[in-house]
Amino acid sequence: MKEKLQAALLAHYPTLRPLLAARYVDKYVSVVLAEIATQYARISSEDLNAGEMNFPVDSVTKACGAAKFDGLYGTVFKLMQAHPDTSIVIIIRKGNSITHEVSRVTLNHNYKREIMDALKGLLIQPEPMHLEEIAAKANVIIRINADSLASYIEKTRNDLAKHHNEAYEAKLVRNLQVATQLMQLAKEDDAGAYVEEYWEEIDSGRVHGHGLSLQRIPKEVRHAALGHCYRYDIKAASYALMTSYAQCIDPTLKAVAVTEYIRYRRAIRKRIAGDIGVSEDTIKTVLTAIGFGARLKDNPYSAICQELGRERFHRLLANTEFALIAKQFDAIRNTISNAFGAGDFEVGGRVCTELDPKDGTKRTKNQKLAWLYQRLETFAMEQFIERIPPGCKQLLVVHDCLYLDRPIPTAQLVDIKRALQEWCTTLDVEGESVVPIHAPGYVARYVQASRAAEAEHGARIAAEEQWAAFYESPRVMQPTPVPAAFQARRV
Repeated sequence: MKEKLQAALLAHYPTLRPLLAARYVDKYVSVVLAEIATQYARISSEDLNAGEMNFPVDSVTKACGAAKFDGLYGTVFKLMQAHPDTSIVIIIRKGNSITHEVSRVTLNHNYKREIMDALKGLLIQPEPMHLEEIAAKANVIIRINADSLASYIEKTRNDLAKHHNEAYEAKLVRNLQVATQLMQLAKEDDAGAYVEEYWEEIDSGRVHGHGLSLQRIPKEVRHAALGHCYRYDIKAASYALMTSYAQCIDPTLKAVAVTEYIRYRRAIRKRIAGDIGVSEDTIKTVLTAIGFGARLKDNPYSAICQELGRERFHRLLANTEFALIAKQFDAIRNTISNAFGAGDFEVGGRVCTELDPKDGTKRTKNQKLAWLYQRLETFAMEQFIERIPPGCKQLLVVHDCLYLDRPIPTAQLVDIKRALQEWCTTLDVEGESVVPIHAPGYVARYVQASRAAEAEHGARIAAEEQWAAFYESPRVMQPTPVPAAFQARRV
C-alpha cells in the first residue's frame, strides 16, 4: 500500500524528492491506520454496516505533521488527501465546531483490502491520558474471565486468516480491536482478572458506562469477557413497558398487535422478513428503532430507509402485520405524550424536567418519551435485581439485560415474573445460557470443574466396586432346610 501511495504522490508532484515522499507516506499511513483502528473499537453496528465512521480530522492532521516542498508549507494529511489515489480515507462529511459534529469518513475502496489486512495485525495501545482518566474516575469494578477472552481473541485471529465477505471481515476486525484493547485494560488481583470502569447515572436513573465499557462493546466480546454465564432480559422491552404504561392511562386503548408482537416477536419478525426479502436481524433492528422513537419517513436520508433501501422500505409499509404494529405503537406513544403534556412530571420517584439538565434546552416530545422508557426500564431492572436468589451472583447490568453467574431456579423465576407483572402486565423475562465463542481446544472453567467432579466420582465408584468384589460378610446366613412336611414327594 505504501509503495502505491508513494508512486501516486510522486506522479502528482514530480518535483517532490522520493525520500521525502516516502517519509510523508509512512507518517500518513501510520497515523491514519492507528486512528481507523481506534474508531473501529468504538464503531456502532449501524456505522459498520454502512461503512462509515467518525474521524477527528484536526487531531489526525496535527499528528501527521507539517509538509514542505517547492517553498510551500502545508500538512502531510492535507497533502495526501488532495487526491483520491493518494488517500486511504474519503471524507464524506466535514466536522462543524458550532454544531459539534465530527467529521465522517469511509475507507477508500482502492486500498480497502490493504487497510483490512493491516488492521488484522495492528495492536493499538490505550492512550496514557485515557488510562489516567479511567483511574481517576473509575467507580465500578467488573470481574472478567481472562482465559475466555484470550481464547476468543485467538479464535478471531484464526477466522480472519480465512476468506470472508467484506461485511463479516469488518465485523471480525472491529471485534478483534475491541477485545485486544479490553485485554490490555484488564488488571489482576487475588480474586482474578477485572476491569475498572466509569459509570454515570442520568436523571432517569439509567446508568451509562463511558469509554470501552462492557455495556457498550459488541455482544460477542462482552460474552467472551464474562465467560460462561446466564443472561436474563426483558422481552421487547420498549414495547412491553410503554404499552403497559399507556393502558394504565387509557384502559380502552387497543394494542392487540403490539402485545402479540411482545409474545411472539421471533415468529412475527420471520414472517415480515420473508415478505420484505431481508434478514430477520434487519427487521429486528427496524422494529427496535421504532420502539425507541424512530419515525417511518419516506426520506432517503432517514435511518430506516437507509437500512432497507427505498424499494424494500415501501414494501415494509405495505406489509399489513408491520403496519398494524407501527400504527398501534404510535397510538401508545401519543396516549402517553398527551397525558403528560408540557411541564415536569414524575415517574417512579424521578422527575423529568421540562429543561434538560445537561444543556438547559427544552425537551422535545420524543426526548420525554425516551426519558420515560429509560425510567420504566431502570425501575423494572431494579425490581428484578431485588428478587435475585442469594446464590446467584450479579456479573453485569446492560440496561434491560442482566448477567448472572448461575441460572435462577425455574420456580423462583416464575415468582419474579409474576411480581413484575403486577405493575406491568405485558412484561416478561427470558433467560438463556451464554457460551462464548472460543478457540478449538479451549475448555471453559465450568467445564473443567464439571469434568473434574465427574472423574473424581467415577474413580470413587470404581474403587468401591473393586473393594466390593472381594468382600465377604461375617454374617452369611446359611440356607434353612425345608421341613419334611413341605418337601415334594411323589403320590
